[in-house]
Amino acid sequence: MGLPNEIVEPASVMVSELATNCVRHAKTDLTVTIEQSSRQIRVDIADGGAGSITMRHPEASEPTGRGLRIVDRLSDAWGVAEFADRDGKDVWFRLSLPG
Repeated sequence: MGLPNEIVEPASVMVSELATNCVRHAKTDLTVTIEQSSRQIRVDIADGGAGSITMRHPEASEPTGRGLRIVDRLSDAWGVAEFADRDGKDVWFRLSLPG
């Protein structure tokens, strides 16, 4: 089932932001999982990095540091689950589907 642009566009931006965080900070492989139901999509981006995530509050002159703020603003819900048995974490977000 194709999704409307009102879902695809913000989802694409958020995936890009979270994947960029994995590349820049975790410096590990990453896995993207997308689940769709009749009511929502959920996207999980997992990495193997040992660090935790922090939402930053960058100054206007800083060129980076807004990724999690973007996810917070665009998603219906988001969160982080650290893996209990290994380094890494899963950052996820949900978007409700129209209708």
